[in-house]
Amino acid sequence: MIQLAIAVFIVIIGSAICSGIETALLSVPLLRVKQLAQSKPSPGAIALLSIRQHVSRPIATIVILNNIFNIVGSIVVGRIAAQLFDNTGLGIFSAFLTFAIILFAEILPKTLGERYAEKIGIAVAIPVQGATVVCTPLIWLLEKITAPLTKGSRRPVTNESEIRLLTILGCPESRTARGARHRAEQCTDQNAHASSSLRSRYRTYGQSDQNLSVATRALNGRSG
Repeated sequence: MIQLAIAVFIVIIGSAICSGIETALLSVPLLRVKQLAQSKPSPGAIALLSIRQHVSRPIATIVILNNIFNIVGSIVVGRIAAQLFDNTGLGIFSAFLTFAIILFAEILPKTLGERYAEKIGIAVAIPVQGATVVCTPLIWLLEKITAPLTKGSRRPVTNESEIRLLTILGCPESRTARGARHRAEQCTDQNAHASSSLRSRYRTYGQSDQNLSVATRALNGRSG
């Protein structure tokens, strides 16, 4: 039973590490990695930039390791479990192991990898580069096998629409402030115009009343 527990633990932990690292490396934006490599040129940041610029082989390395844990580990776990349980117990154990792998080796590590992508990426970049060097012969063989299926033009890093959208999303506060300032200036101009109009009317009416008073006094004087 102890051997089974150890085997299950190794399978889940190994698969979880691979899943979390893969998600973290793919979640860090390339522009952010370049900024880190320029502002804080640590070995981890520089290694992460190298990985993000040439991501295919590092990801292939992680996928290979993840499948080794899942496939080879499941075979080992299955052989140990078959010696300990009968058919019913083996079925229950298989269901439990499947649930544990989905939850603890896939969903949870990928969620954490996406949430803490930057920190995880910098921390694991150098080990991933070392593992990629070790797996290079196998990766090269796999690239030759899959080359006929992956030919074609590469997708551009970005396009004009994405740049325009980033520009719009990047300055909503400035746009709002400009709009508020413009509306305030319009209100101020309207108030100033209204005040000027009222003063003009007041002066006109005041002058008319004054002229009417002078004319009335003049008529009264003539009548007298």
